[in-house]
Amino acid sequence: MSPLTPEERDALQELLDDLIAATDRHECWFGRVRETSLELRDKITEMINEGERERKG
Repeated sequence: MSPLTPEERDALQELLDDLIAATDRHECWFGRVRETSLELRDKITEMINEGERERKG
């Protein structure tokens, strides 16, 4: 996987935050969608952090 640029990382994080906020206000689907959104955020954050650690060596 190629590393994300800081701009790509920030855009992805903003997208995830927007999705989670929308499910919190019930503007998005209910139920499992919020849980999946939170799981997705955690996994993507972990991937980003891992990439940063690898980049820093």
